[in-house]
Amino acid sequence: MAFAGRYGANPSFVSMDVSGPTAASTEMIFPYNRNTPKQTQFGGMRPDEMWLKLLSLAYLGKPAYQESDQAFIDEWEVAVDMFGGIFSGVTLVATTGNGMPDFSNTGFTVPPANQDDCPTPNMDCGAESTILSHFVDPSVVDANAKATQGSGMRGSGVGVSNFGAAASRQLSQRTTQLKSPTAQILGGMQFDTSVVLDSVMEGCTTRFPPAGKEGLAQHTDLTVIPVAELPSACLAPGITQAGLAGYKQFGDVPAKDVISPQQALYNVLRVFFEGTPAADSFGGTRGIVPEYYLQVYNQDFKYATAHANEPARVIRTDGTSVMMTAQDLLNLASLKLYEMQSQSRLRNSHLQWFSDGAHGRVCNDPMRVG
Repeated sequence: MAFAGRYGANPSFVSMDVSGPTAASTEMIFPYNRNTPKQTQFGGMRPDEMWLKLLSLAYLGKPAYQESDQAFIDEWEVAVDMFGGIFSGVTLVATTGNGMPDFSNTGFTVPPANQDDCPTPNMDCGAESTILSHFVDPSVVDANAKATQGSGMRGSGVGVSNFGAAASRQLSQRTTQLKSPTAQILGGMQFDTSVVLDSVMEGCTTRFPPAGKEGLAQHTDLTVIPVAELPSACLAPGITQAGLAGYKQFGDVPAKDVISPQQALYNVLRVFFEGTPAADSFGGTRGIVPEYYLQVYNQDFKYATAHANEPARVIRTDGTSVMMTAQDLLNLASLKLYEMQSQSRLRNSHLQWFSDGAHGRVCNDPMRVG
């Protein structure tokens, strides 16, 4: 409320993430068994076990809240309503996270309109899609535009997954022809991490770290992963696994032997534009689904500026190569986003970039632009 009172009328203020139920992020993600290790301070208790105990105490005598994500759904819907009451004339953003506890394989529902968002239905996807069903209701937060995004996009993300890069595009496509601005949901994505700080994990077309070691990304030094587990798709042109025989673990491999930030950026942009009218510019499959904004880490923008005259070899999807800078790739992404908006109903949109301290956002905002 204090923020809205001070900046609400400022034309430079264009969007706000709905947040609150999660303390460390605006994503719909909580500590649970797949992303958080056992808690040694509580005798090795697993996160899901902790949640079950907390829910049993907080919702005593309420079966709907036991072994269920209902408590999280309630809090997110309250947050959506609160932000809609505080802000007016900007774009509110709901950020999925693919990270709520999965207490059971049953006892949850996926709203019919969101079935495509959950190709592998589970309690987490059911909860997040229920929250989105509330968010996209035209009668909810009706004084603002709306956007949804995922914040974990990587170069290995082409394919089907719960709330993957395709989910926000599908929601945009389903609502793009609706007349009410509060019913049109703008789709966007955020990089999982910086292509400069971690070109392999972010930009490799084969997921790294390997299956079963995802928790290492947050809780253990990735450099200890054996070199033999480094996918060939993560290596620089001309480098093979045999050429890495002299190294024991990932941290020993020189940066020149793995994919460059430019290659990583190309790979992630392919995922972002897949299925859109601009997909063929990044080696993807062209389609009609729209994208409206892209959130990129600050370090990547700074790297692009500092190395604007230092192209690197980028291997395209068809196997051909081209010398490009990171700035070239960002410029192309900006142009293609602008072209998509020029062809859409949101003809008063224009391209902008701003920083929130950690990320930059390349976007088109129909409610207010700075």
